Amino acid sequence: MDLREKLEQEISFEQVEGDFYSFKGKWRLEQLGDQHTLLKYMVETKMHKDTFLSESILEEVIYEDLPSNLCAIRDYIEKAGAESSNSTTHSDAPTNPDTVDIDYAASRQSEQVDASCSSSSMKQRPKVPGLQKDIEVLKSELENFIAKYGQNGFMPKRKHLRLHGRVDIEKAITRMGGFRKIASIMDLSLSYKNRKPKGYWDNLENLQEEVILNIYIPSPPLLCAS
Repeated sequence: MDLREKLEQEISFEQVEGDFYSFKGKWRLEQLGDQHTLLKYMVETKMHKDTFLSESILEEVIYEDLPSNLCAIRDYIEKAGAESSNSTTHSDAPTNPDTVDIDYAASRQSEQVDASCSSSSMKQRPKVPGLQKDIEVLKSELENFIAKYGQNGFMPKRKHLRLHGRVDIEKAITRMGGFRKIASIMDLSLSYKNRKPKGYWDNLENLQEEVILNIYIPSPPLLCAS
């Protein structure tokens, strides 16, 4: 990706090399009062004619991966800022070099133990027979996952599956048609807004109807409905 920043309020991105014929867009920050900032993103994509990517994968990239990546960037920056603040506070206090070395070594050892435990638990997860081929096996695994980690009646997001180490379920969903199709089969609601059908916004009557409907939806003061 090629990134360009404009006046600290907008970042535009464009694919340099990848699976899309073209993939570009913008992240834009808009101030809402003194304590709130609105983040908007706009995406424009064009696929290769002979592409192997399905519409469901493209939909997941735009509706799930991009927002998740933006949240990850935000969390990383906030965490880095907090750590920087803590390190500045600690540096003002007198320290004993021997104590620092011991604490650092203990900290590193603890990190290594945590990392090894995490990786070993991931490796020890047994493969589920038939998960990548049998829709009934996938449905069973999804039902168990939702009962343990999710919300009844809702399809788990890609990031939630990854968070709990169930990349195998994510791959099976993608292989069998995507999140929207599997959610429809299992009568589950998606965790994000349903997208309008292809060509919906090309119809002027649909556009007029949406504008009229949004006029009557309560919006924050001094803001146009969106």
